[in-house]
Amino acid sequence: MNYEKNMEVKYKHYYFKDEHVMMIGVNKDIEEEEARLFVGRPLQVYEDFAGDIVQLKDLKDRKTLIDAVDEFISQQKKKKEFHGVYWDIFLDFLLSEKDKTLYDMSVALSRVISGNYKPQSLYDKLEKLKTGKGNPHDETLKLVELVCYYMGVTKEIVETGEGTWYIFEDDSKYTVKKIYEYCKEKWSQNQEIVLDDMIRDITGVGDGKIGAAPIRIWVRERTIDEKTKKFIENLIGQMDKK
Repeated sequence: MNYEKNMEVKYKHYYFKDEHVMMIGVNKDIEEEEARLFVGRPLQVYEDFAGDIVQLKDLKDRKTLIDAVDEFISQQKKKKEFHGVYWDIFLDFLLSEKDKTLYDMSVALSRVISGNYKPQSLYDKLEKLKTGKGNPHDETLKLVELVCYYMGVTKEIVETGEGTWYIFEDDSKYTVKKIYEYCKEKWSQNQEIVLDDMIRDITGVGDGKIGAAPIRIWVRERTIDEKTKKFIENLIGQMDKK
């Protein structure tokens, strides 16, 4: 395998200035104004019919249906569990913003973490997460955290599909080595890592010089019971006949 060739950005990533929101993982055939419809409520993937929703000709129908379905399941508890598709999208955003591939990050991590890991083994471990099921082992999740923190994004982005993106101009001091050393100390003391505090401690950037914006993945994974799924499929069929 050529580990260094995965250089093509697969998605569109839009920053909506008026809403002050970064939306990532938008399909390449979706233009900015269409994606803006989902700034407040990202598109949900409900089993097999997300593609049918997107194919509805009337954008208002799409939004109405999505809003209705989302409201229906809004009382479901948000589970913080790893989603491979979110990880894949996040890595695409990393490539788009910093021109860093997963292999680049694997090389950087192999140089600083304990255990004499080779870049290829780290790459394979992190690449498999894109299609894996369930939560990875704690040590693997820590690698994911380090990649998220390098981008300045809270780790919740790969769990719930939304988080906070911290933006600051002078990031020359904010290296993978410094991030790992900071996190390693916190982990050893079972202390919570507060990302903006870490950025300030590592870079010396003062208050007011770190920007923050909500970051959201355009498509969210959801599971719906069969009865509700059938009802929605019928509703889509009626809308499509208009």
